[in-house]
Amino acid sequence: MNEFTLYFVEKNDKTIIWDFNGAKIEHCNYKKILKQVCEQEITTLKARQEIVAKITNRHNNIPLYVNEKLIFFKIKDDDNIWINFFNVLWYESENNKTRVFFKNGSTILINKKIKYLKEMAKLIKKITFYTQK
Repeated sequence: MNEFTLYFVEKNDKTIIWDFNGAKIEHCNYKKILKQVCEQEITTLKARQEIVAKITNRHNNIPLYVNEKLIFFKIKDDDNIWINFFNVLWYESENNKTRVFFKNGSTILINKKIKYLKEMAKLIKKITFYTQK
């Protein structure tokens, strides 16, 4: 995962990562990938989760801040989707779901109302403000 990551999808035994060039399948659990990405930032996944929970005053379904180009929020579904907020250009409501538009021109329709994305955007702003102190 890097600054071009749009989102990734949790599968049982693999992770599908979508970036500016399309999809790539990793044959391992998404947490293993995120642990490696966090370690490149000289930290741990657990430490990132703990500090974001403290900043947001939430303990479930919190965004995951990796660095200034990777911050993911989860869409709970049959296969959970983690969207990199920094590559979201905009989003709009579509039949009680939300269409997310990415910087590279691609889109994804998620099974959440737009209200949820607005809530996540507020949390992410709070996190990014904290990191700029």
